[in-house]
Amino acid sequence: MQVIQPSNSQPEDVDDISTIESSFQNFDSKFNNYNLSGNDMHTLSLLGAVGAGFKQFPFIENTTTEEEVKGDIESINIDTSGGGPVFLVYQQKTEKLLQLVKSVVTPGCANSIDRFKLTDMQKIFSTLDSLTRFEPYLSLEGVNITVDIVDTVIDCLEYGSRRTPLSASTVEGLTDIANVYHRVLDNVLNKMLPRKLQDLDVELSEDNIRAEIMLHVKFFLQETSLLKQNQGNITLDYQSINRQVDFIYRIRAHGRQFQLQQRETVCN
Repeated sequence: MQVIQPSNSQPEDVDDISTIESSFQNFDSKFNNYNLSGNDMHTLSLLGAVGAGFKQFPFIENTTTEEEVKGDIESINIDTSGGGPVFLVYQQKTEKLLQLVKSVVTPGCANSIDRFKLTDMQKIFSTLDSLTRFEPYLSLEGVNITVDIVDTVIDCLEYGSRRTPLSASTVEGLTDIANVYHRVLDNVLNKMLPRKLQDLDVELSEDNIRAEIMLHVKFFLQETSLLKQNQGNITLDYQSINRQVDFIYRIRAHGRQFQLQQRETVCN
């Protein structure tokens, strides 16, 4: 199924959330009509098509990097915008669509182990792939919902595999499911894993950061000495070092907050 997006239904910039809300005005009634039809796969096609139609804005992280701090800058920027209002609204809409997928799929095969055929399971995973493939629109709550759906479908797959003997067509169907399942898994892991890993078991402290910087300075002095580039006595600029310590501490504290949320998601 392809949902044709009206020309005025796409936001023009990262602040244009009113267009997104307008495009969803009739969504609930449309979903209810599909859902009441009793054709679950048709309903899932609607949800996947709506998510696939989201306009993908490039996500720009404007937080100053540690590498930039080492260039002895005078100020830093900690970006808490989440990319802009459109990203936050699209995350909310993605969560809603995933929750609706979950409502369609639940209770899985608990009441009927023959509820989903292999092609149905492939359709469910394909829908999840459509909703999770653009990482900036996938929240950690969206990850939790996705994992719940995946668990439900895997249970159905296990029920069916115990009853149905393997055949050439079954193996082919399982291969198709595995391909799209791994795409969903990649989407989820990309959101759950931090881009820059911090050891959360070690307390973040300015003293440790200062020790790192001083060690770097020591290596630099040794290197310049070996290369005979030392033009005389070098006076350490402790004011600059203290400023770098403060900046790096704030940058790491910012990244650490999201990494803690990622770890909580993994533990749950």
